[in-house]
Amino acid sequence: MDKKLIFFDIDGTLLDHDKQLPKSTKLAIEKLQELGHELAIATGRAPFMFEEIREELGIHTYVGLNGQYVVHNNQVVYDHPLDIEELHRYSAFADELDHPLIFENHEQMYSTKEANLYVDEGIGSFKLKVEPIYEPNSFRERKNLPIFAFLYRGTRVAVPF
Repeated sequence: MDKKLIFFDIDGTLLDHDKQLPKSTKLAIEKLQELGHELAIATGRAPFMFEEIREELGIHTYVGLNGQYVVHNNQVVYDHPLDIEELHRYSAFADELDHPLIFENHEQMYSTKEANLYVDEGIGSFKLKVEPIYEPNSFRERKNLPIFAFLYRGTRVAVPF
C-alpha cells in the first residue's frame, strides 16, 4: 500500500459531539499509523486548543488557525500573522460597538473585555481547560501576536482576516 498523508478535522471527526475522543477513533488512527500513513490535523482551532489530542494520538503535523499556522513533524513551516494595521482598524471598530474581541495565537487567547456572556458562551462550546486572558491591548503590546480574532454579538461569529 502506498503511504498517504491523511488530514482530520477535530470537531465532529476526531472528537464527538461531547468533545470526547471515542475509542473507535483512537483505534482507527493507530491502525492508519501502523500501516505507515502520515496523519495530520487541519482545523480552525489554535494549536494550544488541541495539544492534548495531538499528544494522545501521536500526531505531529497540523494546520491550525484556518491555515495561518502550519507545523510538520513538530517544526513550524508556516506562520502568517495578521497585519498589525488591520488589527488596529478592526479593534477600533469593535470598540465603537462595545464588542469584545478574542485574539488567538498558537499559544494562548486574549480578550479585550473582562467577563462577557457571549465570550463565555462561545469559548465554552469548545470545552477547553483554558480561558482567555484579559488583556485589552494584547495585540498593541505584542507585535504580530494575534493570528485570529473573534467578534461576538449575540451569537459567535468568527471573522478571519
